[in-house]
Amino acid sequence: MAITARQKTAAAAGPLPQRSVLALFVLTLFTGALLIFWIQPLVAKMLLPFLGGSPAVWITSMVFFQAALLAGYLYAHMISTRLQRNRQLVIHMVAILLAATFLPVVIESGWTPSESASPTLWLFGVLLGTIGIPFVVVSSTAPLLQHWFSGTSHPHASDPYFLYAASNVGSIVGLLAFPLFLEPLMTLRAQSVAWTGIFAVLACFTAACGLLNQNALMPKEDGAESPPVERTSWRERIAWLAYAAVPSSLLLGVTNHITTDLAAAPLLWVLPLILYLLSFVIVFARRPIIPHVWALRALPFCIVLLAGQMTYQNVTTLTLPVSIVLLLHLFVFFAVCLACHGELVRRRPVARNLTKFYIYLSFGGMLGGAGTALLAPLIFDGVYEYPLALIAACLLMPSRWLKPLRFVDMVFAASIIGLFMLWRELPILVDMANPARVAIVLLLAAVPLLARARPAGFGLCIAALFLAPVLAPRDADIVWRDRSFFGVHRVAETADGRYRLLYHGTTLHGAQHLDPSRLLTPTTYYAPDSPIAELIEKVMGRARLRSVGLVGLGAGSLVCYRRPDEDWTYFEIDPLVTRIASTPSLFSFLQECGSDVPVIHGDGRLALTREENGRFGLLVIDAFSSNAIPVHLLTLEAVDTYFDKLAPDGVLALHISNRNLNLHPVISRTATELGLTGRVAHKPPIDGDRYASMGSHWVILARHQETIERLALDQIWQPLPADDGGRVWTDDYSNILETIRWWQ
Repeated sequence: MAITARQKTAAAAGPLPQRSVLALFVLTLFTGALLIFWIQPLVAKMLLPFLGGSPAVWITSMVFFQAALLAGYLYAHMISTRLQRNRQLVIHMVAILLAATFLPVVIESGWTPSESASPTLWLFGVLLGTIGIPFVVVSSTAPLLQHWFSGTSHPHASDPYFLYAASNVGSIVGLLAFPLFLEPLMTLRAQSVAWTGIFAVLACFTAACGLLNQNALMPKEDGAESPPVERTSWRERIAWLAYAAVPSSLLLGVTNHITTDLAAAPLLWVLPLILYLLSFVIVFARRPIIPHVWALRALPFCIVLLAGQMTYQNVTTLTLPVSIVLLLHLFVFFAVCLACHGELVRRRPVARNLTKFYIYLSFGGMLGGAGTALLAPLIFDGVYEYPLALIAACLLMPSRWLKPLRFVDMVFAASIIGLFMLWRELPILVDMANPARVAIVLLLAAVPLLARARPAGFGLCIAALFLAPVLAPRDADIVWRDRSFFGVHRVAETADGRYRLLYHGTTLHGAQHLDPSRLLTPTTYYAPDSPIAELIEKVMGRARLRSVGLVGLGAGSLVCYRRPDEDWTYFEIDPLVTRIASTPSLFSFLQECGSDVPVIHGDGRLALTREENGRFGLLVIDAFSSNAIPVHLLTLEAVDTYFDKLAPDGVLALHISNRNLNLHPVISRTATELGLTGRVAHKPPIDGDRYASMGSHWVILARHQETIERLALDQIWQPLPADDGGRVWTDDYSNILETIRWWQ
């Protein structure tokens, strides 16, 4: 058999150190993955203030990054299957140089979305024009280098999938580093420059891998034929897509769920994403620390536990401590990821089809993400995509998952719905020690037994569990519901017909009494005995400029405190909220008390920058996304902006009522830093008519102590607690962890 010149050269040079080859490839994959998952929260945080701090900014950005990841995998597949190895390296280095021309990433302050622009399209456009090309190039590193490694003489070259685990370790390091180290220590601009520097390092590593790969190849002998390409059935490809799509959909669903009531902050973004990537590390390892069969057996019990908790909370309106709820959602999400990604590993093809496999994996992930972030808001008026993804995970149980439903499955499902429909009708069910409650628990405990035998029946029972709260009797009936980029809004009427309620997400944002004699009396947090009602009366009675600015419209009830000679302006980011408040059949505060009051659309902080300095005597910051207050409205720079717009004796009022966060220490630090003085009022809820007057928590700030003293406020207003010495929140730094009430 003839020996080629290249073989003679390789033989003369001697074998390359196998550990050096592996170490270089692992280091390059690690660096590429670190860059990918560092830039995602970095760019999303840069964009967050432009869209009101909404959790949808991160959710929508994730869809873009999933699409860019797919583009990177397609690019890697094309050059690895269509070009010779030496040309692959040349083309890839040219692509890296092209990507470098877009760096460092900078989001210009003038790139604000117009009122008529779609937030999603605007966000996609900015991402594409800033980080799109570099992200595509870096994301191609994982499949391209694994393909190159499969052609080396390394002993594990025939099964390079274990390198995907090494790549995801880099991803996890990048995600953890951002909120824990990079965000507290570096400004966003400095991080962007540092990212560019490491991108240059990645380029050098990639070039070295390409050169080393060409020298380490065991060339094909003359006349030898390539092994036939393994054919993959369409059934198997559809399975790849399904097992990739469900965890991706749940990733965005659980992120949206936990950030809606806490805050849209990088730390809460990255927790689910870390678990998502950790599941890849575990299942793609040569020896997984959690066997795949364990994940499959645990998954049904995990899903029943979560579905039962969500249903119980919806039916009884009782809540668990935020720490327990957070851990439960993340634990179940991780179990689903382990089960589905483990099935992907079990069904992986030979190394020759590696890049094709990753394309399907990425495409499935993009489909799941796009379905949750883009399609669901268009077709659903509520957040149904999260429970639907959990139901889909039930149906994907690998054991005989196409087996049809049986009568026993339907009996189980009907029993679940029936018991919860009778929940409030039978007082016996309210007693935790009653045998009827035990029967419900036993019924739910039996549901997972269906999973292995009949996943379709198991999925039906989980669907019944999520459907039960919809059919069960409620304190209030939904009369209107819609959804926008910024969340789900519901209008409901109480069962006794006394109140109409406005909900955003899980939180009440306003109410109107339906009694004609009390129709225009503000309620809930804004009732006549509320701290904000007293403040408006006192400030407007003494302010030199009788002008009020309100960030956050809600049902519009505060406008009924306006006097004829006062100039009021609302700032509202969500046009859907304006439509609700302006529709008399829903709420009539705005039409009756402020038909001439302008509502300026856009992020309140950005919109205020266009107002005249010193215009307002009172600024009220009352912006919430469900239960979460957008972080960028509480930073040092934000408060400084507010005081630019206030008159010298003007007052800033911050509504910080929150189930899960303790925010007044954050305000105290900012006040100390800016030399401001303040008061805090915490009005507890009163028994009786719960919607007429609800508990609320307010902080007011002024430039001078005399300004507040002249107001002669009620005793409920206490001095703002002293600065606790913590770090001041800025646009470059915030720490949500320190504010969470973990056990309340």
